[in-house]
Amino acid sequence: MKKGFTLLELILVLILISIIMGISSAKLGKVLSTVKIRSTARGLRNFLYTAELVALKNQTPCIVKYDFEKKIFNLYLKKKQKVIPLKGKKSYYQIPDGIKVCEIKINDKTHFRRAKWEIRPLYAPQEVKIYLRNFQREIYVVTLFAGSGIVEIKSKGIKYE
Repeated sequence: MKKGFTLLELILVLILISIIMGISSAKLGKVLSTVKIRSTARGLRNFLYTAELVALKNQTPCIVKYDFEKKIFNLYLKKKQKVIPLKGKKSYYQIPDGIKVCEIKINDKTHFRRAKWEIRPLYAPQEVKIYLRNFQREIYVVTLFAGSGIVEIKSKGIKYE
């Protein structure tokens, strides 16, 4: 009697392995996408807290601007009617690839092209909601509450179209 596997048995094993790998890679892609959008939301929250600290340290309002085309938040200081761009690593926050800012609501007014708002020392005068979406259409909302300056991250079960 011969020892070994037949060609049919080897092909069946390869088919089973490829099916299992296909299922697990699809699940892994979703997990990695969720991790990326959560990380982006936390990074954006930290950027907004940095803006509050810069405003407090300089005792002058900060301006946060977002450019939808470049996918970047920039931080500026407002001094005597002049807007001065900050320099350095913490003066901007780049939204990573695979994540999209769907919209920004400032006091319930929606912005799709450019958005700008002010953060004053110890409080934010406007409520700002930033809607983030990944390629699987999961939505996370980063909210800067007016008055308190508290930044909150919430996952939305909705799918944004």
